[in-house]
Amino acid sequence: MKLGAIEAGGTKFVVAVGNENGEVLERASFPTTTPDETMKETIAFLRIRMLKLLV
Repeated sequence: MKLGAIEAGGTKFVVAVGNENGEVLERASFPTTTPDETMKETIAFLRIRMLKLLV
């Protein structure tokens, strides 16, 4: 099972994909900007990685 994770902060967002054993498979960090921009970047990261891991 693959899991997506988000840590949302005032200055940066951390997003990751991991597994049921708590292992982080891929992680990224980017600055918090506007809500629209930040969520677009978050969704894009998770969508691409989660789809890649399903194949």
